[in-house]
Amino acid sequence: MFHKTGRQIIVETIQEPVSNVLKILGEPKAAPDGWRWTNHLVFQEVGEGTLAFNTLTRELALLSPEEFGSPDECLELQERWFRVPASIDDKSSADLVRLVLESLHQRPEHVTTYHVFTAMDCNARCFYCYEKDRARPTMSVGTAHKTADYIVRHCGGNKVRLAWFGGEPLYNAQVIDLICNDLVERGIGYESSMISNGFLFDEKLIKRAAELWRLRQIQITLDGTEGVYNAVKRYVDAGEKSPYQVVLANIRGLLDAGVRVIVRLNVSRANAKNLLALVDDLEARFAGARLFSAYCGMTSEFDGIDIVPMREDATKELSWSIKNLDLRLERAGLLERRGIKAKIPMAQCMADSGGSLTVLPDGHLGLCEHYSEDNFVGSIDSDELDESVVQSFRERGETMPRCATCFEYPTCIRLRKCPFSAKCLPEMVALAKTTLQDEMVSMYNAKKK
Repeated sequence: MFHKTGRQIIVETIQEPVSNVLKILGEPKAAPDGWRWTNHLVFQEVGEGTLAFNTLTRELALLSPEEFGSPDECLELQERWFRVPASIDDKSSADLVRLVLESLHQRPEHVTTYHVFTAMDCNARCFYCYEKDRARPTMSVGTAHKTADYIVRHCGGNKVRLAWFGGEPLYNAQVIDLICNDLVERGIGYESSMISNGFLFDEKLIKRAAELWRLRQIQITLDGTEGVYNAVKRYVDAGEKSPYQVVLANIRGLLDAGVRVIVRLNVSRANAKNLLALVDDLEARFAGARLFSAYCGMTSEFDGIDIVPMREDATKELSWSIKNLDLRLERAGLLERRGIKAKIPMAQCMADSGGSLTVLPDGHLGLCEHYSEDNFVGSIDSDELDESVVQSFRERGETMPRCATCFEYPTCIRLRKCPFSAKCLPEMVALAKTTLQDEMVSMYNAKKK
């Protein structure tokens, strides 16, 4: 709680600040030119006042109307870095905090997360797939056993997390069995997740996934209602079945087996309206299912022949489509809430985090699932990693002038090699802000309950 001497104003703290960050920032300096709100704040009005989230200190607070209207009457807002001297450089403050935190951060000693490509082939032919023109090798039995050996040698005896990936990982389910059985025999604890189109599951395979694979979570992509979905996926082995109906039945089977299912709605300008109808169907089938959730993601543009770069006006249009879909998913009780991270992230993803590797079908090792044909860091036949390649995945993109006043700057990590985070479009920042505001309200409502 904040407290003001004299006329009392009490403001509820919903998420506490990171104590180390406050220590690094230190006591507020004098402000001969007056005080202002830090650029690292995001505001959102609610019934009882105004929510304020500081992306640098990670504090979420509810400001009363008096507090928000006359902020300089409350010294606590200065002490907690909601209010800063008018002349201060917010970017430099964030740079200092990141520099100190990164110097204290220790990367994992052992590799305990493995994204295993069982096969690069797939039974779907989605136009937007980034793997469309790549080679389609399949992991052999021998490579599967050697993959398990590598995991045992490098996990330090710790429990490991396995993520099955492809292509379509179920195209080569036998190697999943082999790796899991080998880990069981060697006494290594594990659990797994998967990204799959979900079409190849059946009752027996779902049972195997839940028991042997210890599958805890699966992400399945949907592109629209039945006609749209079947046209986009263009399954090569569907026969007389409707793939849409098969996949939705498999989602129900996975949920019944205790596997969390996250549906990604792939949004393009062509299918945005149709996805609203899809949400209606998902609500009818899965509303109230504890382990079911959905979220939205952008897909590439298609000119009828090939994938083309997405124009900025298309990105802006899709950002608002995603916002509308999120609102619809929220009303249905299906929206996946990621939550506000309590600490400043020290890495963007698996590529720069340490402790994580991709295993390609031929045994090559990588750091990013989007680099499956080059930029390898090693092989399961060797215990050495190419540190020059490892470091190349940690290289950051250059800052831009608008970084100086961007609310996201304290947590923004743009990796030079990343096809998704290397660019920064204003429309993407606007979408990130509205998403954060939704998360703030969600945390506020949870606190009230």
